[in-house]
Amino acid sequence: MNQPGHKEGLISKSYHILFIIYAPIALVSILLNALSDKYSNYIFSFALIASAVSVIIAIAMWVLFWQHRELIRQESKAHLPYLIRHQFILMYLPIAFSSMGLSAYYVYDKYVKTVEEHQLSELNTIAMLVPLKSSLGRELEDASQIKNGIGSFIANNPEFDDSYHLDVIDHHNHYSIELQTEIASRIRQGLSYIVCAYSDVCAELGNDMKRLTEEAGIDNPPIIVTTLSSAMDLPLAKDRFYRFYVRNLEDSLALAKSAFEQNLTLMDIIATDDAYGKDAVVQLTQAWKNFGHEIGDILLIDPDLTDEIASEKVQESALSSNSSQGVFVALYQPANAALAELSKTKPLFFSANYQQTQLEKLIEDGVTAGSLFVSRPEFKAYNNKTENTAGLFIYATLDRLYQVDGQHNEGNTFHDLWMSSDYPPFMAFEPDSENDIKVLMKVQALDSVRPIEQKK
Repeated sequence: MNQPGHKEGLISKSYHILFIIYAPIALVSILLNALSDKYSNYIFSFALIASAVSVIIAIAMWVLFWQHRELIRQESKAHLPYLIRHQFILMYLPIAFSSMGLSAYYVYDKYVKTVEEHQLSELNTIAMLVPLKSSLGRELEDASQIKNGIGSFIANNPEFDDSYHLDVIDHHNHYSIELQTEIASRIRQGLSYIVCAYSDVCAELGNDMKRLTEEAGIDNPPIIVTTLSSAMDLPLAKDRFYRFYVRNLEDSLALAKSAFEQNLTLMDIIATDDAYGKDAVVQLTQAWKNFGHEIGDILLIDPDLTDEIASEKVQESALSSNSSQGVFVALYQPANAALAELSKTKPLFFSANYQQTQLEKLIEDGVTAGSLFVSRPEFKAYNNKTENTAGLFIYATLDRLYQVDGQHNEGNTFHDLWMSSDYPPFMAFEPDSENDIKVLMKVQALDSVRPIEQKK
């Protein structure tokens, strides 16, 4: 405390006044940053509020100067240096504020405006959620085709990088807490689209998207486009979740029709024990019932099993010894050893998800190609790019999204463009219901669809 009769010095009094003025400004800036759901730079918000308060104080000073102008004139009698007289301060304030204003405009025009324009034109982020390795660390069968599809798309569209950033995330075929955290982080950073592969993960993500966006404080969630996802119970929704891939419905109808045309009556099913495989069982059972026949044994196989263990599961089941006339195979992981043995007595009807490379291995192991029947998308133009369904649809989905989003920026709605686009032109498909697309399918014996140079 000051002693009686002691006067505060100029510096001490100035400090106290500045503290009284600017301490509340600092507290308000802190509260704005703490309570607001939008991120803003603390120094920027403090400077902005301080500038506004300074202008108010300057106006108040001019009013007080005018009210006490008679007293101010008496300063000349005290022979004070002119630079600290009120007359000089009164005249200098407009010059100071004008110069600061011009400097601020220069900084805004040269630097801030450039940053804003860069932000307006920053890259749209597409998160690519794909299964490359299982939760056990083993490379999944589709991994090589997924990589080929992504690489081919980037190579054939070099201008893609000018407007988009493709962020590839391995979800390990499992909707984990770590994956949710990664997605939430990218949503906060302004994610535009999510391209998701595999029914289990994509279905859970679609159902969880509302929570993730709310926690991220984002009003408009990214649009999900799923591929390599055949299950019919995906949570598709307008302006939120779309599919571009072979569906179990069309796949099952094509397989059942092919088996029926060969006069088969009792069929078994081998399917993956996940959302895709379980739905395939439902669709195949219904399709086969529509032809007046019943399904015999059904075997579900864990998708994380190796070829050897999956084959053991098949060989230990009743499928190898029962009286069925054929087997529907709805797998994406290999079980070649068992399937080669089954094919000696029963024709096998493969869904579009079984890898072309694994089918070729069956032929190399001595299986007769004429006993293997494969469901494939009905292409308008056949070429060597259409041999592997997984790689093809990774490429086609990215390409279709790229084309549609380019038109979307011209003022059209994404939904209308996505549902009406005929891209890619080499594939036969059509819209089905409000949000889904039906890919037309065809089943052929493997010896009629193998590349000519590979036929024996």
